[in-house]
Amino acid sequence: MASIDAAVDARLDGALRETLAPLGRARHAPGDIYGSPEIYELEKRKVFKKDWLCVARAEEVAKGGDYMTFRLVDEPVVVARDHDGTIGAYANVCAHRGVEVASGQGNVKEFSCPYHGWLYDLKGRLVGAPYMKEAAGFDPQSCRLKPLRCEQWGGWVWINFDPGAPPLSVFLAEFAADVGFLRMEDCRIAHKFTIDWKCNWKFVIENLQDVYHFKTVHAQTFAERVTAADQFKFQYRARGGNFSRYQGQSFTPDGKSRVGPMPWLAHEPEDFACFGLVSPNFHILGRRDFIRPYFMWPLTPSTSRAVIYHLFPKEHVEQPGFQDKAQVYYDWYKSVYEEDLPVVQTLQDITRSDWFRPERMSSMEAAIHHFITGHIERLIA
Repeated sequence: MASIDAAVDARLDGALRETLAPLGRARHAPGDIYGSPEIYELEKRKVFKKDWLCVARAEEVAKGGDYMTFRLVDEPVVVARDHDGTIGAYANVCAHRGVEVASGQGNVKEFSCPYHGWLYDLKGRLVGAPYMKEAAGFDPQSCRLKPLRCEQWGGWVWINFDPGAPPLSVFLAEFAADVGFLRMEDCRIAHKFTIDWKCNWKFVIENLQDVYHFKTVHAQTFAERVTAADQFKFQYRARGGNFSRYQGQSFTPDGKSRVGPMPWLAHEPEDFACFGLVSPNFHILGRRDFIRPYFMWPLTPSTSRAVIYHLFPKEHVEQPGFQDKAQVYYDWYKSVYEEDLPVVQTLQDITRSDWFRPERMSSMEAAIHHFITGHIERLIA
């Protein structure tokens, strides 16, 4: 096997061989995959800075001048809609000294560097640089916020750090074929929140696909609704992704919808449900009445942040009294993820133990095996 990186101890080689084995013989990944700074740097370089990353809903920058800022794998990014209606993405780095020209989110006419007052328009072009006329060789036309590739699909804004990456349509071909029928572009944000996890981002992605833990960790919430783990038939996709269509009730305490079906899914059975994962970090849960996209962003090797949306059809969101009905979904999901938090964070703690040697994977962890082997293979490529 090729070495994962010269900086990573050779002892990983044997452990990775066991993880990459076929599911019937595979062990879970060694702790370094979830805590090593060297692995984290590889992930940033080989995955997050190569793949298309979904960062926001287009409706979050709905008007000319609207902008949002992000820190994505340690890179500062600003996304803005200009007055022509085009959404663009730029490195949030002043061309002069590197200070971030925008913070938070809001609406502006132009971006102003808080250090020396350099001004940039909403397309990232330099439009003002005080006291620079006398600087020999200074060319304002060559000074701008570095543009990043930016495209839209499904009502989402996607960016890419790699100028040579395939178009978004190519990257999303499988995912779009799997979940396009959910028509996320016709939905609106009903709720958005973040959760900080004291664990590696991959542990949370794995947990979202781990049907093995439903009966134990979620015994007080939805476990009794899961008739059998093999009801989840995962179809494996590129780069460790997957899609599964299965039977599942609405995500409410009693499993009953509070808002009715999405009009374009009214023909589906009441127990329609689906999962979807596209590399590296976009997980989606669909029900007949709503959609819950889930983004998992690494902050450090051992900490991460989830950004979670609840999407409902535009016509439902605009109905009187909708938010009171939708609140039931948010409160119910909070009770579910609060069951996951302490257990998943323990996974991170134990990776530092001398006693930690992962055992064989269960057949019920097939989706995890596909995800982590696909990820590791990209790192060692």
